[in-house]
Amino acid sequence: MKRFLNVTFFVYLACVLAFIGVAIYVWITKSGDMRTKMLLMLLGGLAFLHLTIIVSIIFRIKLPAYLHIYIFLMVVASIILGKIFKLYENNEIFDKALHGASGAVLTMLGFTIGFLLAGNKFRTFPLLFITIFAFCFSLSLALVWEVFEFSVDSLVSGQNMQRWADRNTNSAPYESGLVDTMWDSISHILGAILITIAGFFYFKKHPDAEWHLIEKKPRKASED
Repeated sequence: MKRFLNVTFFVYLACVLAFIGVAIYVWITKSGDMRTKMLLMLLGGLAFLHLTIIVSIIFRIKLPAYLHIYIFLMVVASIILGKIFKLYENNEIFDKALHGASGAVLTMLGFTIGFLLAGNKFRTFPLLFITIFAFCFSLSLALVWEVFEFSVDSLVSGQNMQRWADRNTNSAPYESGLVDTMWDSISHILGAILITIAGFFYFKKHPDAEWHLIEKKPRKASED
């Protein structure tokens, strides 16, 4: 476990350095509003990079290492590769791959929350119920994300997160965003199904596995 935590730290450090390096690149190569916009996106991404760390400190919990690593890598992929280097616009496979990965990891998070809710009875609690919860949890967040994309496209001028506008004319209709939304959803569902099936059989065979658990940090004696 300590080795895994060391990996988590080095992944975090590499991601921070990546943000700093790209910020320097943007400052040198871009100018005007484009530079400002990209630097703000990088600043927001760098802040979001610390989400799981902040949650751990505020709520006094120890989140699974995989969740930290997932957030780190997804933020880098989304902001640096997707936004700064425009892979979202130029490569649809990249977008679908991120949705598939999200479906997989959010299902893993669903298992974590399911076992947390089961409390001390997680070893005897019906595994099927936790599995169904994990799958539905992942799909629910996918729906929330699609609503977020729709809201951004509707409220912010020039946005095309759901690919509703033609890239050449930047005008509708371009499949009205329906095809993109459906393939995003299908990619997410496939990732969720994969981990749902794998998780069910894994926990059935290894009921005492602890990698998925959220641990409550004990209070110091001086704080009681």
